Amino acid sequence: MRQSRRFLIFLVLFLTLGVLLPGPGGWGGGSRLVQAQGADWELHPAPSAGSLYAVDMTSPTSGWTGGMVGLLMQYNGGSWSIHWINIDAAIMAIDMVNDNDGWAVTSRGHLLHYNGSSWQVAAQPSDAWLSAVHMVSSGDGWAAGEAGRILHFAGGTWQEVSSPTNTWLTGIDMVSATDGWIVGGNVVLHWDGSTWQVATRPSNGQWLRSIDMVSATDGWIVGTAGILMHYDGNSWTEVPSPTGLDLYGVSMLDTNSGWAVGDDGLILHYNGSNWSVQDSKTFRDLRSVSMLNSSSGWAVGRQGTVVEYRTGGAYPPTATPSLPITPTPQPKTPTPTNTPQPTTPAPTKTPSPTSTAGPATNTPTSTPSPTQGAAANTPTQTPRVTNTSAAGNPTSSPAQQTPTPGSGTAAATEPVESSATPATGAEATAPESEASPNAQATQLAQTTAEPQATATLTPAAVEPTEPAPTLVAAAGSEGEEPAESGEGSNATRTIAVVGIILLLGGGAVVAVAVAVGVGLWLRRRRI
Repeated sequence: MRQSRRFLIFLVLFLTLGVLLPGPGGWGGGSRLVQAQGADWELHPAPSAGSLYAVDMTSPTSGWTGGMVGLLMQYNGGSWSIHWINIDAAIMAIDMVNDNDGWAVTSRGHLLHYNGSSWQVAAQPSDAWLSAVHMVSSGDGWAAGEAGRILHFAGGTWQEVSSPTNTWLTGIDMVSATDGWIVGGNVVLHWDGSTWQVATRPSNGQWLRSIDMVSATDGWIVGTAGILMHYDGNSWTEVPSPTGLDLYGVSMLDTNSGWAVGDDGLILHYNGSNWSVQDSKTFRDLRSVSMLNSSSGWAVGRQGTVVEYRTGGAYPPTATPSLPITPTPQPKTPTPTNTPQPTTPAPTKTPSPTSTAGPATNTPTSTPSPTQGAAANTPTQTPRVTNTSAAGNPTSSPAQQTPTPGSGTAAATEPVESSATPATGAEATAPESEASPNAQATQLAQTTAEPQATATLTPAAVEPTEPAPTLVAAAGSEGEEPAESGEGSNATRTIAVVGIILLLGGGAVVAVAVAVGVGLWLRRRRI
């Protein structure tokens, strides 16, 4: 009897400690060091320098990611290092041919080339927004973006080619030099080696954002409202989707395995028969994904979020130190000089002293403040957008015009998803966008890892005709980013934390009550 009592007491104490103690072994949650048994997505401690929109890995130990205000980061197998490019535009897409050769495009039409040691502006045919780039080889590649614009790289130069659409194009994947695909708005284009032609359109007018071809007869497209489209070698068909959230990137390993990412940290996996939602360690929107093999891959997104897909080993790895950034000199407030001081003239020897007036002080009438100096270098003109219907008439009202990076884009650091009323008859208008001047980039480097102000454009189209994105500007306190529609945000996380605390508190109360009850019962039995 005494042994059974001791066993019950020990059991109650064990259960109580299990509820109250946090950490990996407790039910109360808390910080953890994950020992991954199988492949899993984990947050990587990359330096937080700003939102990221593109990633391309060449191997498990080498790759690049890019984002706001000329931000590029390189992975060396252990950590990410920051590289700032002196351009006032966001890096929207990256495609690496190999470790020493790669291309990137920006929101102001830059075509950046990597030669193995540095990134340089190779061309800027116009200031039209470019959203996608894909290289067939070192000497053959394609880029696409605003208003159906398509560029071809051949013979060492980029040239614009004829396009069958004026919708905003956001994704490219070339199977070969004579077989390739471009998606954007509500259209799918195909390259047959000589011309680009419209291949198909989604039935419900969703905005298509990304494409990845496994082969000439197998590929996938993702887009808004969770749309998933599959190519079987003959036609594109929509397949059931486990989500209604927007998808921004897709990366296929083979016919039976692939990944897609989207809003609120959404991660989907394809197992050869269907897509399913996977565990994610973030609520922030993920914009791009690059898979290398079944146990290695990366995804990036808002507010510098970087998640790694890996197998085994302790996690997280050693945190990547934030590298010092050399700031660009800022405009300085002019200092008044040569201001004469009032002087009193010597009295004259005349019987009656003459009236003398002290000279007026020559004081500058306007001294710009540091804020005014920075503003003087910041473009404030609202950019334009080229958006015409098939008949060539404008399809959006002035209030719906989408900023175009070339006409003096307002200072912006990252796009904010927004809804807009579709413009009747428009084939499409523009995707999410971002453009930021040098002054903003410098302030970012000197003061905080996150932008202070946001100006963004992003379509949230669900109608057959794409809406014109609305420019949204939101100023936040230093180190903060504006709340974004579609993101879980702080409110959701706060509710989740409060719920967890209440559950833990309830569990603790129950455990203590059970312990007290058992103790009283044992005492009564003893009496």
